Amino acid sequence: MALVYLLALGSHFDVVINLDGFNEATLPLVNNLSNNVIPFYPRNWHWLAARTLSHDAKASIGALTRLRSVRTRYASFFNAPVIRASHLGNMVWRTLDLGLSEQIAAEQHTLTAIKETQARGFEISGPPYDASSESKLFEDLATYWKDSSMQMNLICKANGIKYWHFLQPNQYVPGSKLLSSEEQRVAYNERSVYKVAVESVYPTFRRHGKELSDSGVRFHDLTQVFSTVPETLYRDDCCHMNVTGQAILGEAIGALIVQDLEGQR
Repeated sequence: MALVYLLALGSHFDVVINLDGFNEATLPLVNNLSNNVIPFYPRNWHWLAARTLSHDAKASIGALTRLRSVRTRYASFFNAPVIRASHLGNMVWRTLDLGLSEQIAAEQHTLTAIKETQARGFEISGPPYDASSESKLFEDLATYWKDSSMQMNLICKANGIKYWHFLQPNQYVPGSKLLSSEEQRVAYNERSVYKVAVESVYPTFRRHGKELSDSGVRFHDLTQVFSTVPETLYRDDCCHMNVTGQAILGEAIGALIVQDLEGQR
């Protein structure tokens, strides 16, 4: 939709690179279905479409903001050059961080309960969607993801644009990276809601990615791009990389684009 909008405004692109996967696998489950919104609506649609927020909802959001801010400050403090080398410091940080993580999860549960009590209209929930079958849900998400890429490819072809689609790596894809001790400390959380989503949905994405390639889309699975890199690349327990990780990913994308172009000669 963003591509069509920009083209309608008169923009021109020689190349469109679509690097995605993590948000498409996790946000429909974490932000939409958990709030009784159809998974194919934009992120946090229940907030975007809501007319007003109750006092309790505002208070809960404020509490979540404070807890996340405290967690960030602790992480920054204990990551200082001297303290980060201390086993005692790491133990203290880990204890504090786990406690804050549990408080955040509890407050998120509270906020969800508050929102559940608020009236929901069709404009918020969207059409009814049966998510009782996990296998069907994962298949639907992957099909929507694949079809979106197919449409982008067709739009690009119609406008003389070269299109590439890359499935981004993530630390929760099994076997995708040998995590460093630093990454095990700050970038891997067994209790993460993202971990469950990535482990469940990514295999379906990878299978549908092969269908994209078979359909003529320049698609590449980059989930294993860090599999032989021992250095620390992930900087949080979600998905974000440090500068080194970004550089490796960028170089891999560039090399694959060159490879595809040379193969067309």
